[in-house]
This record gives sequence, C-alpha cells and structure tokens, in this order.
Amino acid sequence: MVIDARVDLIRKVKKRDFCPIALSAIALETIHTRFPLNEWLHICTDGSLLNFSQGAGAGIFSDSFSFYLHIRTFTTHFDGELKAIYVALQQCAVRLDTIERAVIFSDSVSALQAQPSNCESLRVQRCRVLLKEFKGKVSFQCALSHCGLRDNEAANFLAKKGAAILQKSCTHLLLHSAKWEIKRIFKQLFHHATSPAAADKSWSVLREFHCVPNSPRTVCCCSYV
Repeated sequence: MVIDARVDLIRKVKKRDFCPIALSAIALETIHTRFPLNEWLHICTDGSLLNFSQGAGAGIFSDSFSFYLHIRTFTTHFDGELKAIYVALQQCAVRLDTIERAVIFSDSVSALQAQPSNCESLRVQRCRVLLKEFKGKVSFQCALSHCGLRDNEAANFLAKKGAAILQKSCTHLLLHSAKWEIKRIFKQLFHHATSPAAADKSWSVLREFHCVPNSPRTVCCCSYV
C-alpha cells in the first residue's frame, strides 16, 4: 500500500523569513493547486497538549463534520496528532457513499511521516488498517500552523477544547509517556534545586579569562554555581 503523505509546499519556505500573510498565501496556493476544493474533501486535524499529566486533546474540522476529544492522561502532543488523523479516517470510512477523495491536513510533520514509515506505534497501525479499508483516495498534506488558515485554526481551537476536558488520572502509562514524565520530573527538580543557588549570582563571573572560553563547560557551570 502506497501512502501519499506530503510535507512540502509548492514553494520552499522558512517560516522565519515570511510574514503570516505571505505564509497564508503560499499555503492556500499549495492547497488549491494540489487539492481543488471541488474535487477533494478537506479535513484539518490538530493535537494539543496543555498539561502532560492531564493529557492531550485532538481536534478535527471539515465542512462535513467536526469533533474534539480528549485522548487520555499522560499522553503527548504526538498522540493527539495521531488520534486526530485516526478519527478523520474513521469518518471517511463511514461516509464511503459521499466521499471519493479526501485530503487530511496536519501541521505535525512527524505525524505525517509516521504514516508511510515502519513506525510500530499502535495508533499508526490503526490508521493503516482504515486506509486499507477505504475504497477512495486519501492523501496527507502538511499545513502551516498559526498563519491564519481558517480550517487549521478551527482544528487547533477544537484540539485545545479536547485537551481541557478533565480526566481521572491513569496509572498505566505507555513507554514513551513514562519517559516523558520522568524527564519532566527531573527537569522540575533541577529547576527547584538550582534557582535558589543562582538567585544571587552574577553572570559576570563567566566573562573572566579563566572561565570562558578557556575552560570546559562543566568547569564554567561549577564556577558559576
């Protein structure tokens, strides 16, 4: 099965080099050149993570349907993106009589690249099952975020609503979620331990000849603390 997932635009752009209006114009040009609205159903998906312990949310928006939902506690932004794509595919599958060609837009390059890859994620595998069952054509296209695209902003709004739904804490964590939580706890403990020690320090010590740039980074940090 060949999965059409595009992460490029018809023009090569770097977001830092263009204003939002120019980015929006380039994005719209890509969308309407590759996927004319009269031939394709446009579906925008997005994931949102407001608090890791609360978990991620997913948002799906199109002219035919829109949804927002919470994934589960201790899920990542990537989980939200994949869940949004999965729900979009589900809706395409139950509308076989009315949908012949659909394009799913996402601002997550990693979520799009996971679709045709050998990723072992259960969420990706479920998406592939739906893609095999769908009789029409489904394509994936990367969409620029926060540049004023109406449908993409609507999906982002729905994803945030999904992430804000209160959930009971879950004691069972996926491996990547557990790694994320351990990293977050260590960063928080490190911040609490170093902030009081650095409160009365001056960065001028780092400008002394014996410290920077003639010493290793570890020595510089020790001198500062």
